[in-house]
Parts: sequence; C-alpha cells; structure tokens
Amino acid sequence: MRKVLSFFKIICILCFIVNFSHAENRAKVIKLKGRVTKLLPGSVKARYVRFGDIIPQDTSIVTRKRSYLVLQLTDGSKITIGPKSKMV
Repeated sequence: MRKVLSFFKIICILCFIVNFSHAENRAKVIKLKGRVTKLLPGSVKARYVRFGDIIPQDTSIVTRKRSYLVLQLTDGSKITIGPKSKMV
C-alpha cells in the first residue's frame, strides 16, 4: 500500500511540473489592429487572432498590410509584431 501511495505522489508531482512548465510558454494579445492570423501547433487551418487570445508556444502568426499586434509574455515583457510579418 505504501508503494502505491508513493507512486501516486510521484505521478501527481510530475503532472504538476508538466502543467506548470506549459503555462509559462504562452502569450496574451493585448493590442491588435487589422487582420492577423494564427496557425496553432498541429492545426492545418489558420484562424483570425482576437483581442485577449492566448497564443501558445510554436504558433505561427501572420500580419497583413496595415496590421499589427502586441503580445504580453508571462514574465511581463511585450513583443510587437508589425505589418506584413511572419513569426513562429
């Protein structure tokens, strides 16, 4: 019984670590102008970005003419992606 509880504790800790590490690899859209699309990892169809969207790591972003967006990372830093740009 003790071995089962110890194993369960280890699994819980590992799940917490994995979830915590993924939470830090995201950005939030805090400013947006024009048409901007995102292609999520594993997806085959791009979608329009909306204000407040959470952008996971490895997402491709494409801005069009007269479009831009500002992303805020979990550490508080900001990234601006200007017109006619592509970023992964």
